Amino acid sequence: MKFWLCIDDTDDKTKNIGTGTIAGYIYDRLVEQGCRMKYRITRHQLLLDPAIAYTSHNSSMCMEGESERQADA
Repeated sequence: MKFWLCIDDTDDKTKNIGTGTIAGYIYDRLVEQGCRMKYRITRHQLLLDPAIAYTSHNSSMCMEGESERQADA
């Protein structure tokens, strides 16, 4: 099964961990579970606008992989 996993909005002003760090943890766990990852992690810059709340750089992360396991329905 091929998959794309994208994460965003994980930053929190009260914590020391952001979207990039969380994406790295998820990537490492997927590899440990036997997923074949096509790329490391790609960063996507989102719109910087005063009307949109964000904590630092307003970016999201995405990764593409493939797994022998099927998703549970």
